Amino acid sequence: MDIRINARQGRVPESLRKQAEQRFERFERFDSRITAGSLVVDGNARLHRAEARLVAAGGPPLIGRAEGPTLRGAIDVALHRLERQLKQRGDRRVARRTRGLAVAAVAPDLDMP
Repeated sequence: MDIRINARQGRVPESLRKQAEQRFERFERFDSRITAGSLVVDGNARLHRAEARLVAAGGPPLIGRAEGPTLRGAIDVALHRLERQLKQRGDRRVARRTRGLAVAAVAPDLDMP
């Protein structure tokens, strides 16, 4: 997976950069089709913004945005929102796959003697 971490104003501390990269790498266990991830941070002394984006083959990009008083808090919330979207996407995929099996199991064979 290609991971990009950018700052619009200022710089992202190395500790936050490593933490964000580790969290992006963990996302691959939810969906193996993820091809790229990006994190863009912006902020000033009072308000920090973070936007995390994941691109997976065969689907629209997932985006998590957050604002907060600290840069670490904004990044954590944005990545948490992204993780929640990934889990929901996986649940929907599994539900669609098993829906046909459930209907087939409920409908008995209509072999009447």
